[in-house]
Amino acid sequence: MSVRASLCLLILFSPLVASSALADNHPTKQQCIAANEEGQDLRRGGRVNDAVQRFETCAATACPAAVREDCLRRLAYARSIPTLVIDIKGSGGDTVSGAQVTMDGAALGPRVEGTTIHAEAGEHMFEITAAGYRSTSKKFVLRDGEKDRRELVVLELEPKPKTVAALTGSGEDRGDDGPKIAGVPQRTLAYVVGGAGALLLVVGGGVGLAAQSKYDDAVGSGSCDKPVNSQRRCTDAAITVGDSASTLAAISTAAFIVGGLLGATGIVLFATSPARAGVTSAAGSPRGLTLAVGLASARLGGAW
Repeated sequence: MSVRASLCLLILFSPLVASSALADNHPTKQQCIAANEEGQDLRRGGRVNDAVQRFETCAATACPAAVREDCLRRLAYARSIPTLVIDIKGSGGDTVSGAQVTMDGAALGPRVEGTTIHAEAGEHMFEITAAGYRSTSKKFVLRDGEKDRRELVVLELEPKPKTVAALTGSGEDRGDDGPKIAGVPQRTLAYVVGGAGALLLVVGGGVGLAAQSKYDDAVGSGSCDKPVNSQRRCTDAAITVGDSASTLAAISTAAFIVGGLLGATGIVLFATSPARAGVTSAAGSPRGLTLAVGLASARLGGAW
């Protein structure tokens, strides 16, 4: 037998040989007809992979001859469409399992590495997602007659969400001044508030000395008589100086009060801010205040 005759026989009987290797199931007549119709609808909709599965079902030997021959013809054509194999790897070279793939918006389901994807010739957009990885979009242009084209898609790991360290933590691996209040590190805020309080205390002390000096001038200049029953008689000029001294004294008192409150606030902010990495007390525990609250008690402690 000539080589040409052998090739003709091979082409003639290849659909029959292929049909024997189809699925082991035995579909009914109605199932065969339904699979043929569904396959044609899927093929027209561009879902070639699903269409191939339907044509494989209706090409089984259990199907009616007319349906089976039609399905074999459509199956051969569908299988002639370009095919693509997508290999999915992680950025570290690891195989990604359970990845979800969509082609032109249609889900292809979980892909196992090396699975063949049938697609019409032309441009197609693929979206690959997997748990723990960033989703990736890839555009591939398939050409007529292209078979088993392989493309590698590398997925980057999803960044871990940032967590806020506990306020009473040790501050390790943070390298800053602890938690922030209104965008300002707590330790920095403690310095600012405490410094403002100290400044007001100094100002209050200076104003208080000025008030005392004016009072001494008003009383000691001879402008006032000796007190009688805790009362003095003073000239108008001495009264004016005395009023000025009273005003300065009030300012001094207010400065002392506000400065004391700010100073105390700064001390609390500093004491409750977590220590920097490696900063511990003499006993080896992290520096700072700790507050424990019970049903009928509260306990405040600290270490420096």
